[in-house]
Amino acid sequence: MKQAGRKTNYAVILLIAIFFIFFQTGGGAVYRTAVSARAETEASSVIKDLTTDKSFNFSDYPEELYNFSIEVIQIAESENGELFLYAYQPSGQYKDLTATTVRISTAINDNAMWVDYKLTKLNSSGVFFKYKVNDIAVKADVVRYYDISAIHRKYDSAIDEGTDNNNNVNEVVYEVGQLWTAVTVNGEVSYNMVISETITITEKYVDFIRYPNGWLTFNKATDSHYIAFSTDRQIDKLVEADVYFVSQMYRYKYKPFSDEIQEIYAWDPEEQTETLNYELNKGGNTASGLFSKKYEWQCIQSVAEFKTAAQSDKITLSEETETNLKNKQWILRFYESEYNHYSETGDYFATRVNDVTILRLKFETAGKTYNLGVVDNKQEGDDTPGNRPEDTGHKGFWEYIWNCIIKLFTGQATTIETVVAVVALVVAIAVFGCAVGFLKWLYKKLFK
Repeated sequence: MKQAGRKTNYAVILLIAIFFIFFQTGGGAVYRTAVSARAETEASSVIKDLTTDKSFNFSDYPEELYNFSIEVIQIAESENGELFLYAYQPSGQYKDLTATTVRISTAINDNAMWVDYKLTKLNSSGVFFKYKVNDIAVKADVVRYYDISAIHRKYDSAIDEGTDNNNNVNEVVYEVGQLWTAVTVNGEVSYNMVISETITITEKYVDFIRYPNGWLTFNKATDSHYIAFSTDRQIDKLVEADVYFVSQMYRYKYKPFSDEIQEIYAWDPEEQTETLNYELNKGGNTASGLFSKKYEWQCIQSVAEFKTAAQSDKITLSEETETNLKNKQWILRFYESEYNHYSETGDYFATRVNDVTILRLKFETAGKTYNLGVVDNKQEGDDTPGNRPEDTGHKGFWEYIWNCIIKLFTGQATTIETVVAVVALVVAIAVFGCAVGFLKWLYKKLFK
């Protein structure tokens, strides 16, 4: 009777968990029976853990040497509160491929927030790999959720395609789309899984726009870093987004009589995650100089809104940027960094961003709100702003003055640039007049 009671308790809790997931996801989840690995320690082998479930069938996972994908087939919690992940990698030991991060939310539905947890490879055998999920806390709740949207590995140029723009891929992504439920009854843990919804980034471009901070601070500017992207799902309104990236400040110089950059020093990289909200978040530059102009922008924009705002601010996007924005639907302006140029030493200071990826998107489509984990790679842009150099004054004072004069005579100057150009011309004429007068005086003295 006691054993029957335990089974009844387990069944009740399991049914409650499954029905809760089913109804909260609108009935769209598909239940699938999962193998139940048992892992007590890091040292136990992947084969030993997987075969604790007598129904595990090795023939379901054939070796395919040229299939370099990664598929999550099981998770397991250890007695020490660790979380292990088991993967099927069809290429097996043919090529040294190791998963780097896994994207997990330990909450579901409206409370879901995905995080990329780093993975440590513990051991492997053939096509089966065992990983430890680092820095994730196994909750003490009776029912625990692990909504896994994606898994990553390092980019390999020998087997992976690059981008069709000036971006580089840092890590390749594979969709998982699995919501695992771990249930503890009388000290025993059982695992079950349902297919979960995800949203996939189909087109992506990482870049930044440089905004001048005003006259007399022509050596300073603000870089607005953004992602332009499209997805595999219709989005009527983009409400929120979580973006992960790694920022790194660096110092460089231009080589003499050249546009070639020589990097001098790079600071330690810093991992960051930003949550953007359509209604709450705006970005802007640091308008600190004389005749400075304050630029402001929405952190979530459509590509059309992004282009219109640039045109309104008289920021001219480069031809390359215009090309790379094609086939993109949305813009996330996720980070602002400072750009400085010290004329005395010729040093430039800027910040680059790497490993840029979208973790979560909350959006509305046909009157329904979705909050989904994102299947997205990790990508980086180059170190060149996506607008014309004359908009940024990035080469210093004289370039800034000269560009203001050019814009004045071509009808493209803003009010500030018009003032700068007129003052510069008046000063130039006055200096020229003084120089002519001095030469006349000198001529008379020498040839009197």
